[in-house]
Amino acid sequence: MTPETARDIANTLIAHNVRPKKIWLSGGEPTMNSNLVEIVFELARVSDYIGLITNGFSLAEEETYADELAWMPPLKEVAITLHSAHASTHNKLVMPSDASDEEIENCKAFTKVSRAFTNMFRAREEEGRDDLTIAVNVMMSQMRTLLAIFIAIRAWGGTIDKIILQGLRRAAGRATSIPDEHRLIDCLLPNKNMVQDYLDDAEELVESGYIKEAVLFGPIPKKIVEALDLLNHPMYAPAAMPTIDPRGRLRPDMVY
Repeated sequence: MTPETARDIANTLIAHNVRPKKIWLSGGEPTMNSNLVEIVFELARVSDYIGLITNGFSLAEEETYADELAWMPPLKEVAITLHSAHASTHNKLVMPSDASDEEIENCKAFTKVSRAFTNMFRAREEEGRDDLTIAVNVMMSQMRTLLAIFIAIRAWGGTIDKIILQGLRRAAGRATSIPDEHRLIDCLLPNKNMVQDYLDDAEELVESGYIKEAVLFGPIPKKIVEALDLLNHPMYAPAAMPTIDPRGRLRPDMVY
């Protein structure tokens, strides 16, 4: 996406008198865009809360990149993806499915993520950005390792404010390839208790004071949320969370 595209999106929203509560920039990898600063400031014309989901590689490879993110007042949240507290598991999940054991062993993804968190914690403190949320983005299939993930991140120099859980469909039955919505829901229902247990575990971390907030991140069709009895769950937040995809298209609601 270019700054011009972001400007067009902002102008369209302004023309329709729409001011999203939050706008998320996500994958592809937004930090690979050399125009990220301009894009953030263009979108800040229509929303007071810009969030960014990243694999953390740019934050690790270039220490000043974390400083640049922390410097931007409109950027209110940086979520770094971490699949596991164990290097071997995280590296395996980020590598192609046909990667060899040697390629996985030599993968430096986990090391880069740890450095990304360290740099981001430092930059937030140096910039005095008390309003900048640092979050971890976790697949729901890794829910049972949440406490271990939290402890690992704390050892990297700070405490995360928030856990973002993705992959509801996969965690509820690995049924993402089923095209018919009714068949998809039939696959999810047998796993309803497991999903609710996952969410309850995350809520316990919030209640115990380990983190400030835990949320589901979509897209999650409302019919699926209803089928899993999640409409009233505190982690289900159907607030408008537009995301700009790599082509600059606005996805109106990530959770709907």
